[in-house]
Parts: sequence; structure tokens; C-alpha cells
Amino acid sequence: MPIATYGLTGGIASGKSLAVTYFGALGVPTCDTDQFARDVIAPGTPGERALRDAIGDMYFNAEGLNRARLRAALFQDPDLKHIVESIVHPRVRDAVQTWLTTPKPAAPYQIVCSPLLLETASRDSQGVIVVDLPESLQIARGIERDGTSAEEIQRIMTTQRDRASRLAKADFILDNSGTRDDLQKQVVRLHQTLKDCALTTRLMSSYPARGAVKTPAIINPIRADRFAQNGAALLIWVHGPMKSIALLVNQSLTMIQTI
Repeated sequence: MPIATYGLTGGIASGKSLAVTYFGALGVPTCDTDQFARDVIAPGTPGERALRDAIGDMYFNAEGLNRARLRAALFQDPDLKHIVESIVHPRVRDAVQTWLTTPKPAAPYQIVCSPLLLETASRDSQGVIVVDLPESLQIARGIERDGTSAEEIQRIMTTQRDRASRLAKADFILDNSGTRDDLQKQVVRLHQTLKDCALTTRLMSSYPARGAVKTPAIINPIRADRFAQNGAALLIWVHGPMKSIALLVNQSLTMIQTI
């Protein structure tokens, strides 16, 4: 049975990479498209040669691509941005696809981290995880991390999805407005939920359909309203203080059977 894939996203300096690190420490296979974007144009690669041929040597130095200079130019030149994306994005997509199809050690699910998840691959994932924090804190952390100005961070934020639209697409939210320890604890809790979902999927793969019951979707109970419109039967894990119960429900969220 194919491993479930969840997408993880968030704005600049939201803590995406940190969350991915915590998932990885729990044994979850992860990949980061930002890292792939660096890898595919690393010095000596075909991607770097293609980019240099397309935009010229002025954006390169002895170490390779001068990212700060190119980033500043991209804000001023939409044509340059299109050229760069036409070279980098297809290579990143190929790298992600290769990673997705590469056999991995047994795991209940895997995670693809991407700042462009909601614009590209979210439709191919079982759910969307958003790392969220207030924009004022996002700016402050971006300044501290990158050593840049508030204006520069805000300028980058204007090119990304706004906070409200990201949250509207989220199936799971990690609140990173607190400490690193706070975020790690949330990742551990979500990891248990996603493991439960994977277990339920395996149980239901051989569960006989009855009447109008279709292949179940595994969802977070708080997102039941979104999936109820599809007319399919849903399997929901209800977590209680003593045990978890799997409920098979119909489109009106009326229980069909307790498993």
C-alpha cells in the first residue's frame, strides 16, 4: 500500500524547516523543496550552467550563485523572475518526484515541505500542515535569522500567500508563536494523529463496503465539514482520555458503524 504523503508549508521564517527537523527525528521521511532548489543549481550542476547561460555571469561569484544579488533583482524584473523559475522549478519538481518514488524504510507517512505547496502539489497530498505565527513575529524572526531589514522581509511576504488564505487551506496547524519546545510538542502530538490515520487506512483497505459506502477518506475531525460534501463515507478517529474509537460515518455525519 502506498505511503501517505502530507504537505507542510508556511511563510518565510515561520519555522517550516524546524518542524521538518522534528518530524525527521521521529523517523518520518521528509524532503524540503528549498533544499532541492539549492541543490539543482549548485556549482557544477547542469542547472547552474543553464541558469548562468540564461541570466549571465553578473549574478555569480567564485562561490557560485550570488543569491542576495539575484533576489534583489527578481523583485524589480518580472521577466528575470520568469526565466529563473522556468529553470529551477522543473528541476525541483523532478527531484521531488524522484524522492517520492524512492523506496524508504518502513514509515506510516512522509512529508514534503514546500513554501509553494498550496500553489503546486497540495492536491497530491493526503493533507496540508501549516506552520503558523503572527506576522509581526514572523518579521522579527526573519530579521534575526537572515540579518536583513523588516522592509526586506515584508517585501518577500507580499510575494507569498497571505496568512488567512494559508490557514483556510490547512488540515492541521502547528502554532509556532511560542518556544521551540512548544513546537516540538505539537509535532509529537500531530505525529501520533497521522500514525493513527495510517493505521486506520490499512484497516479499511480490506473493509467491505456496504450499500452506498465508498472508499473512506481519513481526516482530521475538525475538518469533517470539508469532506462531508463529497458524499463519501468517512472514517474519523475520536480521541478520548482512555481510548480511541474509529467511527464510520455517512455524508451527513451520522454514524454508520463503530469499528
